Amino acid sequence: MGSMLERPRSAEFLSVLAVMDPVRSRALIQHIEAQGVRVIAVAGRDEAQRILRGSPSVPMVLTDESLPDGDWRDVLHDVTAAGGHAAVVVCTGPDQPLTLSFELLDRGAFGLLAEPFDRDQLQWLINTATSRSRLCH
Repeated sequence: MGSMLERPRSAEFLSVLAVMDPVRSRALIQHIEAQGVRVIAVAGRDEAQRILRGSPSVPMVLTDESLPDGDWRDVLHDVTAAGGHAAVVVCTGPDQPLTLSFELLDRGAFGLLAEPFDRDQLQWLINTATSRSRLCH
């Protein structure tokens, strides 16, 4: 039996949609790709909507809390509207109020990933989202 922090099974077939500032997310994306997971990186909601319409089976969406053309609530809505079951994880700065965590969960987001990004937590989120995606299909 393997560790929870191993590379996801069939990782080469996974895609994570990252709706994030490209400069801020560079290290995060590199870590995900090092796990054998393909990252589709876009800078805003409009681009994310196009991707979601064409590929609603993306198992995980990482999104910044705030985007140039919307916010995490819009991305969560877009995932649902596209018919997908992606786990939406909101990436925030280091000093977010606890009320944000409650709002995320209340609205159906999968989780919160705060800076500085913890690699073990990220790996757990990817593994869990992958397992969840397989159950939904």
